[in-house]
Amino acid sequence: MNDNNIKYQKLSVKMIKTKLVKSLKDEYLKAGLYYCLETYETIEEAESFFLTPLSPKETGLPMCINLRCIENKDEQPFLRFQNDRNERFNYNWIKIYLDGTLDNYENKNIVFSDKEIKLLKDWITLNKDAITKHYYQEYDSLAVCQRLKKL
Repeated sequence: MNDNNIKYQKLSVKMIKTKLVKSLKDEYLKAGLYYCLETYETIEEAESFFLTPLSPKETGLPMCINLRCIENKDEQPFLRFQNDRNERFNYNWIKIYLDGTLDNYENKNIVFSDKEIKLLKDWITLNKDAITKHYYQEYDSLAVCQRLKKL
């Protein structure tokens, strides 16, 4: 990475800290993770590396869940859910904090009903301890999967 690129990234981080997060790139800049990207990978590819994917069969939920296994600096634990009923493993994610607050900063149309989102929140409450320990890297993917309970 050349010096101009590093200066641009540092300037971008300063700018992003003063405005709202509106994209995954903004989130990465704010969290200080943008520097971890290789020049050949997209932010979505990098984020996939930091996620432990769970299918509806594993959780009892109507959507795929992606548990985050690295913390964002100065941000409470969260996970992402697949905002798609048909296609699995795409980048159509919605972020949800463990207190149930949705962070839909891209204003995506959520395809799941209020009842289904309530099920997700109930599942998070049921598994909050394991999800939190995974977020802070106290549990690896195997350990968290062994402790998760289905609804």
